Amino acid sequence: MTWAGRLGIVGLGQISMQLIGLCAGILVARLLSVDQYAYYALAIAFLTSINVTSESGLSSQVVAIASRRMPDRTGFGGLFALANRYRRRIALAFTAAGAPTLYILLTLNGADIATAASLVAVVVLTIFSAISVTLASSSLSLFYRFGPIQAAGIAASVGRLAGSALLIALSTVGALVPLMANWLSTLGQSVALRRSLSREVDLNDKRQRGDDALELRRAIARLLPVNLILVIQSQGVALFLGVVGATVVLAQVTAVSRYTLVFGFVSTILVSALAPGFARYRRSASRTLALYGALVGCATAVLAAALAVMQIAAPFLLGLLGDSYQGLQAEYAILNLGGAVGAVGAAATGFNLARGWIRGAWLMIPATIVWAVLAFTLADVTTAIGASILIATSYLPTLATATLQATLGLRRMGPGNDAAQMKS
Repeated sequence: MTWAGRLGIVGLGQISMQLIGLCAGILVARLLSVDQYAYYALAIAFLTSINVTSESGLSSQVVAIASRRMPDRTGFGGLFALANRYRRRIALAFTAAGAPTLYILLTLNGADIATAASLVAVVVLTIFSAISVTLASSSLSLFYRFGPIQAAGIAASVGRLAGSALLIALSTVGALVPLMANWLSTLGQSVALRRSLSREVDLNDKRQRGDDALELRRAIARLLPVNLILVIQSQGVALFLGVVGATVVLAQVTAVSRYTLVFGFVSTILVSALAPGFARYRRSASRTLALYGALVGCATAVLAAALAVMQIAAPFLLGLLGDSYQGLQAEYAILNLGGAVGAVGAAATGFNLARGWIRGAWLMIPATIVWAVLAFTLADVTTAIGASILIATSYLPTLATATLQATLGLRRMGPGNDAAQMKS
């Protein structure tokens, strides 16, 4: 299949998933009360935090290791199992520490004991159901098996939409309905992806090759602290608003930020379809730089166009969320601008990880500290405008770090050959 065909499959799949997900998010925002939507936002923030932290670059590192051995697939089952084991351990550690915190935040914001306990339980189930999703998706993309990835993702999105629609009939249940739908959909997606991957490689062969364990541990050691910083950037505002009990502001910024999914799917399309080929690209440093610049530049141009369209459609899109959110036009513009910048950084990071360019991740820590000091000093995060500014600017450290990682990765390449760099 040509690259255009692959991009078309991934593009159609991602557009379908994002549109379905956007519809589900709009339904949840419209149908839940402000308080229930705040509980939902806190639960999703915690779920996202654990998923991002437990990932720690493992999926991309599996792709980077396996791509060096292609077309030989021997030992891939052991590599996949090892990455799964590491991710499960990280998720278990952070869930054990974080689940009580989520329960406390929910009760602080008015949830009764039964509601808080049930929401925490469903979130924990979802975390461990999602362990294999990213790993299996990344592995299938290495073998250019985009169809099963998109099919499983679309089915999961439809399941989440159905759960959101159930709120019409079961409105008294509140945030528990969409969260349960999310859990069941994630579980089904994980099973489907693993089944598809088992047709490509022998997942029962758990033998390990060479220094796989050492490489994965090094990736975790380098990227786990960075992912913790990413969690602070992306979910810190929601968790902070939960701590101070700013329920209305939390619901407002979470609902309006739903539309930033539009920018996320653009970078996801490019990374999902093109990162495996970029990982295999064997040319000089100058040609690799040119290709890298073309990929990131393409993402930037498309995202800028999407930002303009989204701004024109602001009155209509805000109206879809309901009366509680229709007047948040300034917040909408700020969040979308930040979402576009964040999507550029995500695309650049995805291409970096596909090449194994993880050196320079340390920059995320000082960059985030500088951002946090300036943002929390200059913006009143307890207002919708202040919280929107904080969220929008939180993507800047990621963009700066991705730039440094690409620079260091290219410098380590030998003239005319990147084999040495790919082994590092």
